[in-house]
Amino acid sequence: MPAFYALLSTKIHAPDRGILDRKKYTRIDAPLISSSNCLFRSLPPSLSALETGLFRAAIGTKNELADITCQQGIFMFLDARRVESGKQLEADICIVGGGAAGITLAREFDRSGVKVILLESGGLRQHRKTQSLYQGENTGLNYELDTTRTRFFGGSTNCWGGWCRPLSELDFSRREWVDNSGWPIERGAMDPYYERAHEVANIIPGEYDPESWLKKARENNPDLELLRFSSDRVETRIAQLTPTPRFGREYREQLRQSDNVQLYFRANISGFRTNAEGNQVEHVDVACLNGNRFSVKARTFILATGGIENARLLLLSNDVHKNGLGNEHDLVGRFFMEHPRIVTGEIEFFRETHPDMYDTGYAYFNAPVIASLGLSPATQQREQLLNYHAYVEAMYEGEDSQGAQDLKDLYVRLRKQDIPPEIFSMLGHIARDLPQVYKYFVGKRLRAEKYMRSHKLVNILEPEPYAESRITLSNSRDPLGLQRVRMNWMLTPKVHKTLLRSQQIIGEELERAGIGRLKIDPALEEGEWGGPVEWVWHHMGSTRMDPDPKKGVVDTDCKLHGVVNLYVAGSSVYPTVSADTPTLTVIALALRMADHIKATMRMEHSAAA
Repeated sequence: MPAFYALLSTKIHAPDRGILDRKKYTRIDAPLISSSNCLFRSLPPSLSALETGLFRAAIGTKNELADITCQQGIFMFLDARRVESGKQLEADICIVGGGAAGITLAREFDRSGVKVILLESGGLRQHRKTQSLYQGENTGLNYELDTTRTRFFGGSTNCWGGWCRPLSELDFSRREWVDNSGWPIERGAMDPYYERAHEVANIIPGEYDPESWLKKARENNPDLELLRFSSDRVETRIAQLTPTPRFGREYREQLRQSDNVQLYFRANISGFRTNAEGNQVEHVDVACLNGNRFSVKARTFILATGGIENARLLLLSNDVHKNGLGNEHDLVGRFFMEHPRIVTGEIEFFRETHPDMYDTGYAYFNAPVIASLGLSPATQQREQLLNYHAYVEAMYEGEDSQGAQDLKDLYVRLRKQDIPPEIFSMLGHIARDLPQVYKYFVGKRLRAEKYMRSHKLVNILEPEPYAESRITLSNSRDPLGLQRVRMNWMLTPKVHKTLLRSQQIIGEELERAGIGRLKIDPALEEGEWGGPVEWVWHHMGSTRMDPDPKKGVVDTDCKLHGVVNLYVAGSSVYPTVSADTPTLTVIALALRMADHIKATMRMEHSAAA
């Protein structure tokens, strides 16, 4: 009998020992390294010379992905490039995408007895050719399509800051003053899933009280304070920072040892293939950059490739439905949203103040939470505004430039031995903004008087859902021969109105409470933005949820309208997106989806019995 399979399902016998002991496999867990693929750094000394030789012969000596699977359920990581060309794999569930949603779903089905295949485009590290598959065209606001997300195991949790906050009741509500707003599910229905999502993210459920966190923070820094206002127009919001944002790293071992979840690396999807009626997916085609092709057949498919690729892959699946799968009403790709980030507005405090809890730089180094200033729900409704919140960052001259921000972020992440996948893009921003970066560096290092710090607002805004802000397919093609993305990212005038009026309200309340004065940039009052419009890499809305197929791409269970066995996971299903970070809600929705699919499978099993 074979002891284990490696790469091309090579059978390895150990005639002097029989089947190798299971415990020895569990000890083959040396770190996996390489810029493009993964290779076991060393073999455990407990293996005999014969076992070691056979193992090395099986994985080869080249820099190739040596992801090992065992007949007994250990090391269920596989290299898609080594699957027999033209072969069709089979599973109960096929998950496409190994990011926050895909990993959460795979973990939910771990040890369930349900056979799961998880297809991941990348490996365990970033690879240039794989990352380049994200390139595309812009016809709207400028947006860096290939540097705002990461295409390897863990998805964009590999560049996630780890900030977590649930959406509010108002965020889920239909707001008459916000076009196309509202979720088709109640906020209260999400409570049990949010609680479980906190466990997945390794943060404390329900802990968002500013006073409670201030008390904890003062144990290490007694000078910290909250900005206290004399009315309820402005509120302090708390977001928690997960200590384990890299899901590919955090949950790798669990999935590697799963007895029913198989993870295929380097597996790019070229499209979903349906029956002749186009109402049921029969298989998904897999295309590797080395030219290998195969397919996966499953009872249930889950698309979890992010807020841009989800729409692209549905549009590419056009062999039966010529406009794309789920696109009967021309909605796939529409309503794309992202959170604008604009540094504008300067606070002049009337007295010495320590608002460090509102400073992102302080939070990264010192705290499990970050505070921000937001408009209360009553204020949003009364003023007819979108959601909004702002951080108060102490800045030297030049610190608000993209280059200086990237320098700070790079420093923080390198201290944690976390090399950012977008490091070359960051270095490019630093070089481009070198004069501003120099002023920031000199001011911070020398504390020079002429570079004295100011306190600026870092404003994060909710975008309004807008049908013409959309993702389509371009005429250019990627190395797999697939059409690339064309992005027409647009903001409505209500976003500018929200920024200006929010700053006016915060300024009024700062003065009323005797805290300080907010200097609003004159350009903002004259119709400009008052600073560069940047983004926070949240891709949302392109496969929005609605029970009516004429208004949404997926139903309330996140199942694609018109297709009985294809679900869409991730922030692409958001009908409205708040101004807060989306990942905790992505996890919660994935947990909700897993429960629904499990219940559906139980019903099908009972009916069959």
